[in-house]
Amino acid sequence: MIAAHIKQNNMEAKRIYIMLITAIMICTSCEKLMNKIQPATVGQVLGNPSKFAQAPFYVTGRVGQNSLSILGFKCYWLSDNNGNEIRVRTHRSVLPATGEEVKIRARLEENFAILGASDKVLVETQE
Repeated sequence: MIAAHIKQNNMEAKRIYIMLITAIMICTSCEKLMNKIQPATVGQVLGNPSKFAQAPFYVTGRVGQNSLSILGFKCYWLSDNNGNEIRVRTHRSVLPATGEEVKIRARLEENFAILGASDKVLVETQE
């Protein structure tokens, strides 16, 4: 009788463990899906860079005027409606047009940090 009770408790513990792992996987998938559906703004990225430092994410904005393409190095500025701007490095063959609204997948990198000031840049990644 005691052995049957212990076996039943083990089965319950396994079920709970499996349900917990499944819930964590679903939550992680939902977060990734929401990131794709509702991309971040430039202001959100600059306001909380540690949130975006771990993995690629989606960000949306308007392409600024100072795009640059020299010897394979290509970058452009991305801004939001509040005037926040960040530079984007890309490997696109053709840079987006000035004023174009884009949604990109990128990772956040820090070019340098001097005396508390840092230069953040988005590096565009493949889907």
